[in-house]
Amino acid sequence: MRYTMQILASALLLAALAPARANDGARAATPRYQASASLQELMLAEVNPAATELWNATASVTSAAGIEETRPRSDADWLELRHRALVLLEAGNLLLIPARPIVAPGGKVKDAEQPGIQGPAQIRHAIDANPLAWSARVEGLRQAARAALQAIERKDPGALSDAGGDIDAACEACHAGYWYPPARAAGKAPAGNGH
Repeated sequence: MRYTMQILASALLLAALAPARANDGARAATPRYQASASLQELMLAEVNPAATELWNATASVTSAAGIEETRPRSDADWLELRHRALVLLEAGNLLLIPARPIVAPGGKVKDAEQPGIQGPAQIRHAIDANPLAWSARVEGLRQAARAALQAIERKDPGALSDAGGDIDAACEACHAGYWYPPARAAGKAPAGNGH
């Protein structure tokens, strides 16, 4: 009987430990996110193209010939803009991955030759010195992208135009805060705004 009890106790102990071991294995197998692209590469590959398409989706130009309006007209136009809004919205999550390099190894910041442009170390320091400010700026971009997505889902060109302005403002606030703050303060923003 004692032998049976020992076997039963051992079996119960092994059964109790099995889920813990399985959980340890699951934890070890859980993929961790890691940044494959630099901040600048992410901006050039995802943020800028998506943002540019969204804020260029609507426009009114007045000329001698009259008013010419640009806006999405077909379901395919709206679907393409929806894709861009989703890319921009999700790019906000990617921007928050900690310790993402500012530029690719051996790379330099866009417009580095212009006076007042911050270098990668300066940008990294500014982000790390106040992560809450960085998160707030990213959230501003995500809110503008979310507004664009909602306008697209309603097929509302006016609301999309407003959201495009908000996206531009969010991008500019971030650029002025990290990319060219001394130049901006002196009224000398870089020739290209990065879009």
